[in-house]
Order: sequence, then structure tokens, then C-alpha cells
Amino acid sequence: TGLGTLVAHMLRPAGLDANVAGGRTRDEINLDTEAQLMRSTAVVAGAAKLLQREDAWDATISRGRYDQRCDLKTARLFEAACRLGAIGSGGDTEVLGTFGRSIGLAFQLLDDVLDVSGPASRTGKHRGTDLLDGTVTLPLILARERDPALRSLDLREVLTPTQALTPLQMSSSVIRRAR
Repeated sequence: TGLGTLVAHMLRPAGLDANVAGGRTRDEINLDTEAQLMRSTAVVAGAAKLLQREDAWDATISRGRYDQRCDLKTARLFEAACRLGAIGSGGDTEVLGTFGRSIGLAFQLLDDVLDVSGPASRTGKHRGTDLLDGTVTLPLILARERDPALRSLDLREVLTPTQALTPLQMSSSVIRRAR
């Protein structure tokens, strides 16, 4: 699809190994590299949001598709932030980029678990917000794998926070596994 092609194109390295050429200073090259990185990150984040909306209310989303969304939506953003810091400080963009991507993925996974298990006072949002918005996250994917009754759940019928949490809370082992 067009979106898939766009995402694949944007996932290529952001040209961070630019060489000093044509009389340009390292600072000028760094500014160009930073701008290119920010542009590509914005496009990837936009594509991730489109994927999330495309997947909305589809309870059959696979773990692989979920992982792809997490990578594009959050991990790539953290990766870009760490790469920008490395560029500005002369650090290793690959090492810090990899670190940022790992932290971003961990952050997204924790955010999704806290959506069904964290208190609103700590998370800043009511429990079950993702499911009410139609966003399929890891706790639901794992709960559906373990509980055949959840496989027939129509997410469009989930209208209240209580309805969003009940099936997941019944499977508390799923939340422990997701953590």
C-alpha cells in the first residue's frame, strides 16, 4: 500500500553519517542532519498515527502489527531525541539512537499496561482509555490469546471505562505477563 511504502522509505537511516564537504562547517552539516532527522521523524510519527487509526477497533491485530506501531509511534521518537542529543554533543549517534529506541519501546509498553492497571492519579488518564478509543494494545492482545471468550468481543460495543476494563481485569495474569 502507499502508506506501507512511505513507512518503509522513512525507516531508512536518516543520513547521519554526512561528511564535511564543499567548505561547509561541521555545525552547518549538523543543522542539516538535525533538520533531516526531525522531518523524517515527523513523517514516521504521522504514519504511525495513521496505522493506529487504520487498526482502530480491530481486535484481530497481531502482536507483530502492535510491535510495529509501537516502534513507529514511540520508539522512533525517542530514538530521534537521543540522536539529536548525540549530534549536538558529538556523541555516537548509533549507540544513543539504539538506546533511545529501546527506551521508547519500553515506555510505550508500560504506558499500555498502565492504561488498564494504573491509577488515573498517576497516569493522568482514566483506565481503559485506549480501548475506548479503539486502540488495541498488548494487554488485549495477550488476553485474547488466553481467553477464547474475548476473541468474540466487538470493540465498538465497549462504551464505558468499566466495560473496557472488565475483560482485562478478569485476566489479571495477562497484565502480569504484559509487564
